[in-house]
Amino acid sequence: MKKTLTLLLVAGISVTCYAQKTQLRLNLQKDSTYYLTTKTNMRITETIQGQDMVINTTIGAKMSHKVTALTDTSYELSVAMESIMMHTDEGRQQTPDVNTDDTSKHDLFSKIMSSMLHRPIIVEVTKRGHVLDVKNSDNLYAGIYQLFPEISEDKKEQIKAVLKKSFGDKSFKMGFQDAFTALPGTPVSINDKWTSMSIFETMVSARINTTYSLVNIVNNVCTIHGDATVQPLINNGGYVAFNNIPMRFNNVTGSVVSDYKMDKTTGWIREAKLIKNIKMDADIKDSPQVPGGMIMPMSVYADIEINGQ
Repeated sequence: MKKTLTLLLVAGISVTCYAQKTQLRLNLQKDSTYYLTTKTNMRITETIQGQDMVINTTIGAKMSHKVTALTDTSYELSVAMESIMMHTDEGRQQTPDVNTDDTSKHDLFSKIMSSMLHRPIIVEVTKRGHVLDVKNSDNLYAGIYQLFPEISEDKKEQIKAVLKKSFGDKSFKMGFQDAFTALPGTPVSINDKWTSMSIFETMVSARINTTYSLVNIVNNVCTIHGDATVQPLINNGGYVAFNNIPMRFNNVTGSVVSDYKMDKTTGWIREAKLIKNIKMDADIKDSPQVPGGMIMPMSVYADIEINGQ
């Protein structure tokens, strides 16, 4: 009898713990610095006149996030890039590798990337990880043009336009929310589901609708799984010059599968993995380089790993 009562008590406690709600959100300390390291393996397939051209790229970066101020509902973070690496393989053609940890690199792109390190911008985020404001992103590349007097003014403007798309306010907003959009708005139990909608606006614009679920909680780590659909926006913005060719991206569709392990106490990512499958049309504007313009179907596969500390 006593053994039966003990088992019932243990079972009752187990059920109670299982159903207990968890408030998973950012809980950061002022003056502390938190890091995210990302590595992305990306395969881009471009279809030109029925022929596929494949571009494989590996991009890595380390970002620091120092908490400079906080309120009851939000944090002010001083965010800086600590390192960047990039490798691109276009089949027979290879572009110079970028690795800011390698001081022997002297090509133009490596110099530009290195000059953007340790230049803080200000990001204000809610405790759910939503970005309220991004300030001072121009600080990333404000002085790089003076470092390269040999570049023509036209080339500088092209570089500036691409950098603003890749490292501007919208890019930093999406980069942070890509990592923390999984945080739920209310307390959740294991197997609970919640949804999140975000707008992706960098070189490619799209709406991402994600359904998340809390899989388990083990050793103060919450595991979250997400499934998302990617849908096009009505307004995809204007053309941006790539190698003097005006281009924009339309009809963006696809899916994202994500798995997160997040610290239950701080809400910071321990590790995460995202798989993105995206299709789109590259709308190339009429220009001397491409008379009459053209529509080029593209697909993007990206395998993203995130590690935090």
